Amino acid sequence: MQAREVIDIVNQMSVAWVERLGKWVMFYGGGLTTLPSAALPNCGVLELFTGSECKDVVMGNGAVRMRSADHPWGPWTPPQDVLVVGDPAAGPHGQYGPGGALRHADCKDAGCAPHSDIFVYHANEYGFLYSANIIEQWIRPAGDGVDIIWNASTWDPYRVVLFRTHIKK
Repeated sequence: MQAREVIDIVNQMSVAWVERLGKWVMFYGGGLTTLPSAALPNCGVLELFTGSECKDVVMGNGAVRMRSADHPWGPWTPPQDVLVVGDPAAGPHGQYGPGGALRHADCKDAGCAPHSDIFVYHANEYGFLYSANIIEQWIRPAGDGVDIIWNASTWDPYRVVLFRTHIKK
Protein backbone atom coordinates (compact mmCIF):
# COMPACT_ATOMS: atom_id res chain seq x y z
CA MET A 1 0.00 0.00 0.00
CA GLN A 2 1.23 3.49 -0.90
CA ALA A 3 1.98 5.78 2.06
CA ARG A 4 -0.22 8.89 2.00
CA GLU A 5 1.29 12.31 1.34
CA VAL A 6 0.64 14.69 4.24
CA ILE A 7 1.02 17.99 2.37
CA ASP A 8 -0.81 19.36 -0.65
CA ILE A 9 2.18 20.70 -2.59
CA VAL A 10 5.05 18.29 -3.14
CA ASN A 11 6.92 20.57 -5.57
CA GLN A 12 9.49 19.19 -8.01
CA MET A 13 11.13 15.83 -7.38
CA SER A 14 14.24 13.87 -8.25
CA VAL A 15 14.53 10.07 -8.27
CA ALA A 16 17.72 8.00 -8.42
CA TRP A 17 18.75 4.36 -8.02
CA VAL A 18 21.11 4.03 -5.04
CA GLU A 19 23.01 0.76 -5.51
CA ARG A 20 24.41 0.55 -1.98
CA LEU A 21 20.91 0.79 -0.49
CA GLY A 22 19.31 -1.37 -3.16
CA LYS A 23 16.55 1.25 -3.35
CA TRP A 24 15.12 3.98 -5.49
CA VAL A 25 15.37 7.26 -3.57
CA MET A 26 13.18 10.29 -4.16
CA PHE A 27 13.85 13.81 -2.86
CA TYR A 28 11.09 16.40 -3.21
CA GLY A 29 9.34 19.22 -1.46
CA GLY A 30 10.41 22.54 -0.14
CA GLY A 31 8.08 25.41 0.48
CA LEU A 32 6.34 28.47 -0.81
CA THR A 33 5.66 31.77 0.87
CA THR A 34 2.14 33.01 1.33
CA LEU A 35 2.94 36.69 1.94
CA PRO A 36 0.77 38.84 -0.35
CA SER A 37 2.26 41.28 -2.85
CA ALA A 38 0.86 43.78 -5.32
CA ALA A 39 0.96 41.17 -8.10
CA LEU A 40 -0.25 38.28 -5.89
CA PRO A 41 -2.62 39.85 -3.31
CA ASN A 42 -4.17 36.74 -1.72
CA CYS A 43 -1.43 34.20 -0.96
CA GLY A 44 1.78 35.44 -2.55
CA VAL A 45 3.82 32.93 -4.55
CA LEU A 46 1.49 30.08 -3.58
CA GLU A 47 -1.24 31.81 -5.55
CA LEU A 48 0.74 31.30 -8.80
CA PHE A 49 0.25 27.55 -8.46
CA THR A 50 -3.14 27.20 -6.76
CA GLY A 51 -5.14 30.26 -7.75
CA SER A 52 -8.15 31.06 -5.59
CA GLU A 53 -7.83 27.80 -3.64
CA CYS A 54 -4.60 29.02 -2.02
CA LYS A 55 -6.15 29.62 1.42
CA ASP A 56 -7.03 25.90 1.72
CA VAL A 57 -3.60 24.46 0.88
CA VAL A 58 -1.70 22.45 3.52
CA MET A 59 1.91 23.62 3.22
CA GLY A 60 3.72 21.63 5.92
CA ASN A 61 7.08 22.77 7.30
CA GLY A 62 8.83 23.60 4.01
CA ALA A 63 11.17 20.62 4.33
CA VAL A 64 12.84 18.72 1.54
CA ARG A 65 11.57 15.17 2.00
CA MET A 66 12.74 11.70 1.05
CA ARG A 67 10.97 8.46 0.21
CA SER A 68 12.42 5.17 -1.00
CA ALA A 69 11.11 2.14 -2.87
CA ASP A 70 12.23 -1.19 -4.29
CA HIS A 71 10.75 -0.26 -7.69
CA PRO A 72 10.42 3.13 -9.38
CA TRP A 73 6.63 2.74 -9.44
CA GLY A 74 6.51 2.09 -5.68
CA PRO A 75 5.11 1.49 -3.27
CA TRP A 76 7.07 4.33 -1.64
CA THR A 77 7.90 4.59 2.06
CA PRO A 78 6.27 7.33 4.13
CA PRO A 79 7.95 10.73 3.74
CA GLN A 80 10.92 11.61 5.96
CA ASP A 81 12.24 15.14 6.36
CA VAL A 82 15.78 15.47 4.96
CA LEU A 83 16.24 19.19 5.56
CA VAL A 84 13.86 21.36 7.57
CA VAL A 85 14.83 24.97 6.99
CA GLY A 86 13.19 26.34 10.13
CA ASP A 87 10.09 28.33 10.90
CA PRO A 88 10.28 31.85 9.47
CA ALA A 89 7.82 32.99 12.17
CA ALA A 90 10.42 32.04 14.83
CA GLY A 91 12.90 34.61 13.53
CA PRO A 92 16.35 34.38 11.99
CA HIS A 93 17.50 30.89 13.06
CA GLY A 94 18.75 27.81 11.19
CA GLN A 95 18.76 28.31 7.43
CA TYR A 96 17.18 31.76 8.05
CA GLY A 97 20.02 32.92 10.29
CA PRO A 98 23.61 34.05 9.67
CA GLY A 99 25.35 31.57 7.36
CA GLY A 100 22.03 30.08 6.26
CA ALA A 101 20.91 29.75 2.65
CA LEU A 102 17.58 31.56 3.02
CA ARG A 103 16.62 35.18 3.53
CA HIS A 104 14.73 36.38 6.60
CA ALA A 105 13.71 40.05 6.87
CA ASP A 106 14.84 40.21 10.53
CA CYS A 107 18.32 38.80 9.90
CA LYS A 108 20.65 41.81 9.92
CA ASP A 109 24.07 40.15 10.36
CA ALA A 110 26.61 40.46 7.53
CA GLY A 111 26.39 36.66 7.07
CA CYS A 112 22.65 36.70 6.36
CA ALA A 113 21.33 35.69 2.95
CA PRO A 114 20.61 38.74 0.78
CA HIS A 115 17.20 39.81 -0.51
CA SER A 116 16.43 39.32 -4.21
CA ASP A 117 14.78 42.46 -5.53
CA ILE A 118 12.00 41.02 -7.67
CA PHE A 119 8.65 42.77 -8.14
CA VAL A 120 6.50 39.87 -6.90
CA TYR A 121 8.29 39.73 -3.53
CA HIS A 122 6.65 41.06 -0.40
CA ALA A 123 8.85 43.44 1.62
CA ASN A 124 9.02 40.85 4.44
CA GLU A 125 9.60 37.93 2.07
CA TYR A 126 11.41 34.94 3.52
CA GLY A 127 13.24 32.34 1.47
CA PHE A 128 12.34 28.74 0.78
CA LEU A 129 13.83 25.69 -0.92
CA TYR A 130 12.40 24.05 -4.01
CA SER A 131 13.46 21.72 -6.82
CA ALA A 132 15.67 19.25 -4.96
CA ASN A 133 17.87 17.44 -7.50
CA ILE A 134 19.91 14.34 -6.67
CA ILE A 135 23.25 14.32 -8.51
CA GLU A 136 23.50 10.62 -9.32
CA GLN A 137 27.14 10.72 -10.41
CA TRP A 138 28.17 11.97 -6.95
CA ILE A 139 26.39 9.31 -4.86
CA ARG A 140 29.15 7.59 -2.85
CA PRO A 141 29.46 4.84 -0.22
CA ALA A 142 30.36 6.44 3.11
CA GLY A 143 30.97 4.53 6.33
CA ASP A 144 27.75 2.84 7.42
CA GLY A 145 25.73 4.04 4.43
CA VAL A 146 25.82 6.38 1.49
CA ASP A 147 26.25 10.09 0.91
CA ILE A 148 23.79 11.64 -1.50
CA ILE A 149 24.90 14.92 -2.98
CA TRP A 150 22.02 17.08 -4.15
CA ASN A 151 21.18 20.65 -4.92
CA ALA A 152 18.12 22.77 -4.42
CA SER A 153 17.04 26.12 -5.72
CA THR A 154 16.24 28.88 -3.27
CA TRP A 155 13.64 31.59 -3.63
CA ASP A 156 14.99 34.71 -1.95
CA PRO A 157 17.74 34.81 -2.59
CA TYR A 158 17.25 33.27 -5.99
CA ARG A 159 20.14 30.79 -6.41
CA VAL A 160 21.18 27.11 -6.22
CA VAL A 161 22.73 25.54 -3.10
CA LEU A 162 24.65 22.24 -2.84
CA PHE A 163 23.89 19.78 0.02
CA ARG A 164 25.09 16.39 1.27
CA THR A 165 22.82 13.94 3.08
CA HIS A 166 24.10 10.75 4.70
CA ILE A 167 21.71 7.80 4.66
CA LYS A 168 22.51 4.79 6.82
CA LYS A 169 22.20 1.37 5.23
